[in-house]
Amino acid sequence: MRNSLPAILLATLAFSASAGTYTWTGAAGDGQYFTAGNWDYDGAPAANAPGNAPADDIVMNNAGTIEYNPGGDWMPSGTVTISGNTTFVQINGNAWFLIRGDLVIRDGGTFDTGTSERLRIAGSLTLDRGGVLLLRTTIFGDSNNAALYLNGGTAPCPGEFKIENLNFENRGTAISGTLLSPQSDNTVMTFHSGSLVCTSGSYEGLYCPGGSHINVAPGSTSTFTMPRSAANIYSTYFSGDAPRIRYDGAPITQTEFEELFLVEDAGNNTAVFKLKPTADTTPVFGQSSATSAVSGGAITATFTGVLVNAGDPAATVTLVYGLADGGSDSISGWAHSISLGTAASDVPFGTTVTGLDPLSLYHYAFVADTGAELVWSSSKTVATLSANPADIIWFGSQSTDSRIAANWFPERVPGEGDQVHVLSDFSRRSLDWYPSQGGDTVGTWTQDDSTDHYVIFHTTADDGLVVTGNVSIASGAWTHVVMTDGEPMEMLNVTVGGDMVIGAPAFVTAGRPNGDTTGRPWTSAGHPRGLGPGYQRSAGASFAGDGGHTNAYTGVSYGSILDPLSYGSGGYGDNDTYAGGGIVKLAVGGTLTVNGTLCSRGFGYALDNDFIGGAGSGGSVNVVCGALAGSGTIDANGGTRGLCGSGSGGRVSVRLTGANATFADFTGFIEAEGGYVVDRNTVENRDIAPAAAGTVALQTATEAAKVVVHNELRTGNGINRTAAVEWYEPVGEGNEPSATHLPAMQDTDAPAALRATNWELSGHGAIRLTADTRVASLTLSATNGTQRVYTDGHTLRTSAFIAGTTALHGVLTSTTLPGIVLGNGSIVVDDATTVILVR
Repeated sequence: MRNSLPAILLATLAFSASAGTYTWTGAAGDGQYFTAGNWDYDGAPAANAPGNAPADDIVMNNAGTIEYNPGGDWMPSGTVTISGNTTFVQINGNAWFLIRGDLVIRDGGTFDTGTSERLRIAGSLTLDRGGVLLLRTTIFGDSNNAALYLNGGTAPCPGEFKIENLNFENRGTAISGTLLSPQSDNTVMTFHSGSLVCTSGSYEGLYCPGGSHINVAPGSTSTFTMPRSAANIYSTYFSGDAPRIRYDGAPITQTEFEELFLVEDAGNNTAVFKLKPTADTTPVFGQSSATSAVSGGAITATFTGVLVNAGDPAATVTLVYGLADGGSDSISGWAHSISLGTAASDVPFGTTVTGLDPLSLYHYAFVADTGAELVWSSSKTVATLSANPADIIWFGSQSTDSRIAANWFPERVPGEGDQVHVLSDFSRRSLDWYPSQGGDTVGTWTQDDSTDHYVIFHTTADDGLVVTGNVSIASGAWTHVVMTDGEPMEMLNVTVGGDMVIGAPAFVTAGRPNGDTTGRPWTSAGHPRGLGPGYQRSAGASFAGDGGHTNAYTGVSYGSILDPLSYGSGGYGDNDTYAGGGIVKLAVGGTLTVNGTLCSRGFGYALDNDFIGGAGSGGSVNVVCGALAGSGTIDANGGTRGLCGSGSGGRVSVRLTGANATFADFTGFIEAEGGYVVDRNTVENRDIAPAAAGTVALQTATEAAKVVVHNELRTGNGINRTAAVEWYEPVGEGNEPSATHLPAMQDTDAPAALRATNWELSGHGAIRLTADTRVASLTLSATNGTQRVYTDGHTLRTSAFIAGTTALHGVLTSTTLPGIVLGNGSIVVDDATTVILVR
């Protein structure tokens, strides 16, 4: 050990080509459209939300409810896709939805106009597989009183609207006005299934200029409700050379209408009509569902479905299922299949399957076989329960909030004794853990080896999460919410009664869930840019020591060396991500195994050489555990920066409580180094002092704390470890080299505690005295001046001082130990004394 994520329909846009794609992640946890933290842009965290008139595509999938609180009319010109049980709703004001591009609503997605007065669509409208367009508001202020305008589009977008499983729904609020109003010539809406309800008498519910019309496809199972009596349906909608409703794209005679359609009065001068079932029709699936149960210790799932049209002759139905989606090419592509026999229209069918795997996500579909073709239902999933009633799985079906029971499977908020699972197949989104309102204590915690989800802790020093058993984080990340001003201080605070394992791809990190293009959570959660005790303009932030700097430096050092619970400070720059590291506090009763990364890093950007900035300093990692094992990384390194300086290292403390525990079982890295630099030449040419190291305090049950100060000059982006380069010390006047402060200028360690510490300097570790101080011992790994003590007029007293392999004694100054002791002060090494007491 060295201490130191069928394809969506892509239609040609009538207005402008998309520049990129905004994808909803919901990571900010507030469900708000205009929160930048809820979006990714082309795979990376978005700097801004899509805005009112984005040219980019917008994808809202598996997102629960997204609230649009308008700052004006919504006018996207890219393709908008709402799917996966996502509801997009306007919650305030009467701003219009004026969609210039295409709108795709499918797979249970809902576009709820909410308080909006208008929905106008200039491109294509696609609603299928359970998509819902919900028009809520009483419309007013327009001579046509139209709730939905369909403008169609200009070439090459012909404005043909293919609509499957369409539902226009009225949930408690009267829909007033013409429901459908195509606004360009020859706009066609083709209905294959679903329903259309027009409630306004204005224009008999339809305003169809210039040849625009509704087309009822052959075999359609759609139901139409219109504001006319049954006797007037044909004359109102189907008669004439250019009727508003047509069959198979063409006008029909009244005789043909009576042969094709069933019509009946529904009261209040309203009629309902639909096509009569005909021979050789294609089967049409209705809704399907599945539920999991435990029976006699076995895991079961009950699958049900229905054919709203079984065809003629009636089709036979087969259930297909498996742990992977087998597609819709053939039944043999699925792991399992069960024949359910011949179906009947509107008669439910189903079966119960036993012997399934617990805590698994099964894909399933129904297949109708007509003898001539296979007709597939949409593929869905069902989560299986566990025989252990304590097992509970994070699902995130509604939001990221741990306090909402519907986000968990089964539906309950986890509590004491529960075994929490965050599994890649189940979790739709990351998890915001609120312990004080969502359960302070659970039994165990498991994250599987392929999840990339974040768990964002809203914990504080006084209100953390307690896991009474074991924790396994095979992949994904734990982090904490970005700090806010005042108390209580947010931190990642978890107590584990058993063992804890951090897998090789996993992160436990004091940062919010944003990051670089790899998706890693690198943005830190400490003081934001420009704030914190260690902030200094035009330089890297300080913490345990000095940040990188180009002139005389006055950064403040602070925080405890032995019990660190302080944020890193923000750096200098015009980007909000120049934050300091946050706080990780872990108490593990058994063995903590770190094969991944346990860190609290400062943040900064290694950008072009004309960009001015200084990085944030590392934060605090405070660990108490029975024993430590693994080969990963534990660090509080400073943030990367080159032009105005990298951030100082933060503070790491690891205390082993096991009687025989030692640090020999951990073969990875424990460090708190100063931040990386862009490249050595940039540093050298601008005469920048590399940032100082932080402190690493290592303590066992039987030995006093060893405090390691180790520093190297590294180049790169701070994400991957890179080889150290030749150290560079600035020589500009007034530009003092960086060093780690002893004690901190805003010190929280009692002098008596520091007296028992044993200090080790290695690499280019250097300390600067800020007051007269005593420690138990001081060891330098070399005598060539790579490790230094800047006395600054103060005295460091110690009982032992070893430089390289030599034990030194007496009063050591810049004169007696040049190159190692610098400044007008001294190191006083107590003489060995033998005392004989005679009575």
